[in-house]
Formats: sequence, structure tokens, C-alpha cells
Amino acid sequence: MKNQIFIITLLLICIGCNQTTKVRRGNTLPSYTTLSAVRLYTGHGKCGDVLIPTIKREVTAQDRETLLRNIMKKEGWVIISAFSTKEAFDQRTCDSFPDRAPAFKTGYIGKIDEDGKFYD
Repeated sequence: MKNQIFIITLLLICIGCNQTTKVRRGNTLPSYTTLSAVRLYTGHGKCGDVLIPTIKREVTAQDRETLLRNIMKKEGWVIISAFSTKEAFDQRTCDSFPDRAPAFKTGYIGKIDEDGKFYD
């Protein structure tokens, strides 16, 4: 009887471990490079820019937002901007999106501001 309880307990633990592993694998982040990271002058945390060459604008906005939120959480940032090319990062300006350089338009992945709003 003790052996049966031990086997059932071991089986339940193994099933639980497999489920946890599957969830973790689904949350893996693509390879990215931090282009800049600074502490905000307001004292409300850090912001950063990342380069993620494997993510393009064709990825749904919802998926890009989720990805950026996961990177923010990992890095401990409150603001993030992401780019798929270094050229897009180099071409960032304060111009409205339609007036920006073509390299920026194709390489811009998105931004999450200090209020938690995602910009596509």
C-alpha cells in the first residue's frame, strides 16, 4: 500500500513538473540586444531601447506588445522602444509616423510608455 501511494505521488509530481516546463518554454524571449538603457530623470525607473532582428512589423501588434512587456519585466524597465534594425533606431525622431524615414517605418516594432500604453 505504501508503494502505491509513493508511485501515485511521484506520478502527480512528474505531471505537475511537465506542465510547468511547457509554460516556461512558451514564455521564452527571442534574442535581443540592448541599444540604450537609462534611468529616468523623474526617478520613476529605467527606460531602454532594444534591437530584435527576428521580429518584424508583420507580427501582430498584440504579440509585439506582449513581447515588449515581457522584456520590460525581465529588465525592470518602465518604458521600452523596440526596433528590428539598427537603421530604424538611428532614424528615430519626433516627427509624426507618416513623416518618418522609410528605414524607421519598416524597422520600428513598437513602444510602451510610462503609463503602460502600447504604441504601434
